[in-house]
Amino acid sequence: MDHITTRPGSTTHQPDPTTMVHAPSPVQQVVQSPATASSAGTAAAAIADPARLVERTIAVLAVFALGVRIPIAQGITPGYLVAIALLPVWYGSVRRYYGGRWIFWLALACIPFALFLVQLNSVGHTFAASVFVGQSVLVVGFICGLGLFLWAQRIVTRGLIGAAFGAGMLVGELVQPGDLTATNPLKFAVALPASIIVLSLLEGSRHLGRQLVAVLALGIGGALVDARSFFAICLLTAVLVGWQMRPRTSKRSASWGWTVLLIASAGAVVYYLGTTLAVDGYLGEQTQQRSIAQIDASGSLLLGGRPELGATAALVERMPWGFGAGTVPNLTDINTAKTGMAALGYDPNNGYVERYMFGTGINLHSVVGDTWAAFGILGVLLALSILYLMVRGAATRIAQRQASALTILLASYGLWNTFFSPFYSSLPMLTFGLAYLLLPITGKDRASNASRPAAEPASVHIRGFGD
Repeated sequence: MDHITTRPGSTTHQPDPTTMVHAPSPVQQVVQSPATASSAGTAAAAIADPARLVERTIAVLAVFALGVRIPIAQGITPGYLVAIALLPVWYGSVRRYYGGRWIFWLALACIPFALFLVQLNSVGHTFAASVFVGQSVLVVGFICGLGLFLWAQRIVTRGLIGAAFGAGMLVGELVQPGDLTATNPLKFAVALPASIIVLSLLEGSRHLGRQLVAVLALGIGGALVDARSFFAICLLTAVLVGWQMRPRTSKRSASWGWTVLLIASAGAVVYYLGTTLAVDGYLGEQTQQRSIAQIDASGSLLLGGRPELGATAALVERMPWGFGAGTVPNLTDINTAKTGMAALGYDPNNGYVERYMFGTGINLHSVVGDTWAAFGILGVLLALSILYLMVRGAATRIAQRQASALTILLASYGLWNTFFSPFYSSLPMLTFGLAYLLLPITGKDRASNASRPAAEPASVHIRGFGD
């Protein structure tokens, strides 16, 4: 694999450690996006060059279209069509980021592998072609959306890209509300897009204190509208933003691996604190009653709130190779899922399993579960590869004190969605978050790779990350 190198920063002063992101030494600095590195003169250059202004306008509008996500047919959206039309423009950007080509080809391989699984499970199961087409559209949309985001953030500032995407999400929710939006519009339609817009607008500010205040305010707002997971993610984001503001005691930064342990520890603390606040009624009476009932049923807030995990475990035990997109579950599959859910204290005989989980294909309410069911081991590998690249990108930036609140929020959502949110509803955030967090390859990396002896095996080496 390629080597990741860093480039010297352009500043020569040391910022105030309590209010600003620390400017790392040349050997420690995280690779910056080309759009970020040249953002100071981008607007002036665009005005002077009409062609560049048109290019930037197309990029912003295309990102906005991806955020809107109003299906036309079989899951196809205007944003997907725009991304496909711009394929010749963005394709070259995929290879400029670590893991970009791996994700591209792995996701593409999932589609024919799903057909192989369908044939493997053909005895005892029927096939729904419309479901296969819909799942394939999601994969193609993910690939094209990722490429479009990677291209756009190279010519437009990341803050503008985030704001355009968040605005598109908000417009999409208002124009075509989801099934749950009517029950709690602030929770299901406004909270997440608003957080992306606000934190994107603060992306250009090097004052972490402002971002900390903003994410805390967003989290409190989420708690007031019964958005428990949103509140927890904002709280975790605030903790990790605050961690970067601590006084510097050493010129040597921690490795990204140690930072992952820090993130895991902070996540455990936030989970315990959030559970305590919910059970003690600090997040509202409705949240308190629901949380207590879920803990009483399964012994855990996570398992009680996501009984689909029990169904996933039971189905994996029975059919570890997966089903294949379009395979219609039979009665044995449904009963297996119900047994797994009942083991967590959930009553599966309420119509939910038949109507939602197995009404149109197989929906296990997690990215890793849904991709396993549709694409087997390749789907699991895809989901975990996306998670790995997102966490590594965030941890690398946190270790160098270069992670914005939006960076941490996106990584946190990536972790949450992988295990606790459906593939379909998670896909926009997963696509945007991965593009935002992938580490770019610099010219020095390519020169280093070109100078290697042909027989030398490729290896991953990130300079300044604790080596």
